[in-house]
Amino acid sequence: MDHIGEIKTLLEMSPQRLEQEIPGAFHFSLWLIPNQNDEDYFAKIIHRLSKRYKSPVFKPHVTVFTGIGTREDDIENIITECIAGRPVISLNARGVSCTNTFFKSLFVSFDNSPILMGIYKNIIKKVKCPICHTLEPHLSLIYKELPAAIKQNIVKNLHIENAHVSFDSIQVVTPQNITKGWGDIGKWKTVIRRNIDAPVAR
Repeated sequence: MDHIGEIKTLLEMSPQRLEQEIPGAFHFSLWLIPNQNDEDYFAKIIHRLSKRYKSPVFKPHVTVFTGIGTREDDIENIITECIAGRPVISLNARGVSCTNTFFKSLFVSFDNSPILMGIYKNIIKKVKCPICHTLEPHLSLIYKELPAAIKQNIVKNLHIENAHVSFDSIQVVTPQNITKGWGDIGKWKTVIRRNIDAPVAR
């Protein structure tokens, strides 16, 4: 198995199995969180879709990357250092899209930004854990296996009013279900939160 294949295998393991393979290792994701107004706006959409399609509710976020942490990683200090002095991130929304991938069932895609890319590159240089993630900024609106026709209909009729979305904090999230891992969306837990304090920049 090649290196990328090995990383993907680790990421797909349950937390219980991962701990058996690498003692002290754990899954984590790094999220950008919208400011309060934008978070409230997208949360209402997520709740509305959840009610209609019986899908799980989750916090609006953009995943910067997902990886495997170890005892050697001081993730909290690494994140604090990498966002120090950084401006609040504003991303341009490109529209609503859908795919056949569960964790990209239906989402708002964004243009990338030099500021976000800089944070991403700085953090992955410092974190010792393996990651396998391409930065493709998007904010999921639903996690649900739905027929393509239904998703395409949602894409056609859902208009996103917020053309520019500001993100003013970063969170580290881990799955708490030791057997289902990320598959149990209701058991995701925020373990670290840091604010991005500088003025907005684009």
